Amino acid sequence: MIDVKKTFCPSHSIPPKVDSLSSILIFCILFSLIVIISGALFGCAPKQMTLDEAVQTTISMRGKSFVPPPRSIDNILDVIAIDSTKAALPVKEIVKRSKTEVPLNATKNELIQFYISRGEAAFGIGFFGQSREDFQKAYELVGPEKASDRLIDLLASSELNIQNYEKAATLFTI
Repeated sequence: MIDVKKTFCPSHSIPPKVDSLSSILIFCILFSLIVIISGALFGCAPKQMTLDEAVQTTISMRGKSFVPPPRSIDNILDVIAIDSTKAALPVKEIVKRSKTEVPLNATKNELIQFYISRGEAAFGIGFFGQSREDFQKAYELVGPEKASDRLIDLLASSELNIQNYEKAATLFTI
């Protein structure tokens, strides 16, 4: 049987970095505990106030009373009505643009721009079927080899919104 007390442990078996790292770690933990405990004991102790000091503090905190802005409910309703009519104007224009008829005697480029514009308006208000048809017509007019990335992306997004996932996936990978 080997006696543990007599067993020699060479000094090179314990790296000096491990010993110094553990002592630094212990120091950091003890220092953190001292800071936390001292802050808890001395930092949170409030100064006792006399009754006169409390009354003086209360009086000094009183300032001017709250003065509401000079508005009535009618003023606020007018502001809301103006804002709502301003917000409705672009929506009405988009709906109008989505319902425009195909121009007669238009060139090929004008038709392409028309279908893209009308398709974007229809897409913006949620008419995905119409937007898909318009983008498809523009795509056919341009031709698959000359179609811009924007047009392909618009067409694929419309296909995706009408749940035609296979067609959307093929268009997104072009």
